[in-house]
Formats: sequence, C-alpha cells, structure tokens
Amino acid sequence: MWQQVDLAEHEIRSLILRAREIFLSQAMLLEIQAPIKVCGDVHGQFYDLLRMFEYGGFPPDANYLFLGDYIDRGKYSLEVICLVFAFKIKYPENFFLLRGNHECASINRVYGFYDECKRRYNIKMWKTFTDCFNCMPVVRIPESKPRPLRRFADDSWQGASMRSAATRAHTWPSVHGPWRPNDWAFASACMGELALLCGGWSALRRRSSMTGYSACMAA
Repeated sequence: MWQQVDLAEHEIRSLILRAREIFLSQAMLLEIQAPIKVCGDVHGQFYDLLRMFEYGGFPPDANYLFLGDYIDRGKYSLEVICLVFAFKIKYPENFFLLRGNHECASINRVYGFYDECKRRYNIKMWKTFTDCFNCMPVVRIPESKPRPLRRFADDSWQGASMRSAATRAHTWPSVHGPWRPNDWAFASACMGELALLCGGWSALRRRSSMTGYSACMAA
C-alpha cells in the first residue's frame, strides 16, 4: 500500500520559492544540449516517477527534461511536484522542467491538484504553487531541430522578439481575451499544438476542458 510523504508546510513553501527563483533566472525558451532523457506526463504517479529514476538513473548521473503535467489525476501530485522541484534546485543545469497545461490554475483547479492542496494543507499553498507555475519555461529548441514534437519549439518561437517576451512570467491566457503579445504561441506550447494558433479557442463542454485548434491548416 503506497503512502503519502508528509512534508511540513514551511518546507514546501521554501521549496516553491527557491524553485521560482531558479525558473526566473533561466530563459522561458530553453536550449539544451544532448544527451538528455526526455520524460512525459507524470500526473501524480509518485512511485512510477521513482521507478523511472531507478531505471534511467538519478540526477546528476543522468540529465532530464520533463515535458510538464506533473500534477492532477493521480493521488500524489504534491509528492511529485516537490521531488522534481527539489531536483531542479539541486541540479539547475542538469534537470529541466517545462510547464504543461495542467500547470495552469484554470485546469488544475478542476482536475485534482487544488483539492489535494486544500485537503492536505490549504488554499494558500495552491496559490503559491500557481505563482511558481507561472514562471516555468514552456518550450525548448531541439539541438538538431527535428520535426516538432509536443512542447518543442516551432518557427514561431525563433524570432528575437519571441525570445525576449518569453523571458517573463506568464499566466494562462483567458479564453475571453484580451490576448497579449505571444499569447498564441504560449498557449500553443502548453497545449502541445505547435503551429501558431490562427483560429482561436474552442470551448469543449466535455469535462469542462479547453483545447486549442488551428485554422491555418485549412487556409
């Protein structure tokens, strides 16, 4: 039977604040050199994450890039996010964390992370995490620029203005607008749609989710 890992509230807050400082000190658009292990969504599966490290090697013996979605759905979102934040703090140049769409307040408010923070600690804890998530990088440029994959940069992120704007903290853009410069590219990266979103947002009633769609393919 898996058990929760008990951490003091002040320890978690210190972890969040230090991780936020590191995210702000690094670019939102990462350029990372190989070799590096790329890992997909964890979604609160803490013990699966531990097995992943046992198989691939613990930092700093192996370099890692996580593509986001550490929280929600699983039972151990707090354990997962605290562990990856701790590795990021200890090995900031070997351990990289991208922001997924579940690291956005409007989504993790619905899919479990908010409830977990409220049940185990308090709502203020969730807000502190949200402030940190807003500072996480959202894309990386592959070393050899292969065909774009989820949360890898396409040409829309290559310009100097994009790189400059991508260095600031970014909140999730509202479906109702107004949209700020580069919001399309930001939403595109977090949602995994790598073409610039020309068509806008489609609000899906199913599970109260939002998905981006592109009209440029039909143009």
